[in-house]
Amino acid sequence: MPVPLPRIPDAQDPARRPAAVRPVRCRLRRPDLHPAQGEVDQGSRLPQEPRDPGLPDQDLQGHQGPVLRDLRHRQGRQEGRDLLRPGHRRRARVQVSAARTPAPAVPTTGLVVWDRFVRVFHWSLVACVLVNFFVVDDGETLHQVLGYVAAGLVGARIVWGFVGSRHARFASFFPTPARLMRHLAELRRGHAEPHAGHNPLGALMMLALMALVLALGLTGWLQGTDRFWGEEWLQDLHEGLATTLVALAGLHAAAAIVMGRIERTRLVRAMITGVKTRY
Repeated sequence: MPVPLPRIPDAQDPARRPAAVRPVRCRLRRPDLHPAQGEVDQGSRLPQEPRDPGLPDQDLQGHQGPVLRDLRHRQGRQEGRDLLRPGHRRRARVQVSAARTPAPAVPTTGLVVWDRFVRVFHWSLVACVLVNFFVVDDGETLHQVLGYVAAGLVGARIVWGFVGSRHARFASFFPTPARLMRHLAELRRGHAEPHAGHNPLGALMMLALMALVLALGLTGWLQGTDRFWGEEWLQDLHEGLATTLVALAGLHAAAAIVMGRIERTRLVRAMITGVKTRY
């Protein structure tokens, strides 16, 4: 005979359902605002400092610090995301490129470039070379004097290239390989930027002319010594150097005119007035 199993109380059974627990709400009341019984004596209240009606409660002020820091942090992250967008990147690159774009080397209003010493040296050397080559005969005393004067002018210019004004110093225009390659690349592109002083090719030509003048002075002096007196090879070398000097000087003058038109800069006038102007 089967044994009846004990009945398991069901959770849905009203008899077994636990009584509903009502939450107990506690409300704190300030005695001065909600008196429990009657009126509160005014003398029993504590003195309170005046508060600014625009300021929040003290507990709210305590929570504003972390909230503001979190807002600043989120704003900074949002600005960082904006910088990574394509439009912002393009605008940033344009601003950086504009900041890196140098100002024109020669402004349209003019720029003082060549000091008085450089201008006097230039035209004095031109006069010595032209007179010695086209006017005075070889072997004359004046020819020798002008040759030594030209060599002395070049020596003084070398010293001035280290202690002179800004654009007269060799450091400002010395034709390094990098400067030469950059200048040649600009010429090939047809976009030659004007230079405040000598451009790299002009600087190379100037150094070559100065070297030729010194070589002419040396070979001319050697012809008057006992050891090299009457040596034909030395005379031929001296004449060849003189011819090369005049040819390069003519090329230098033509290049100054052509480059002045390309750069739209008055280069020849600048060697007279000392001021480079564009047109």
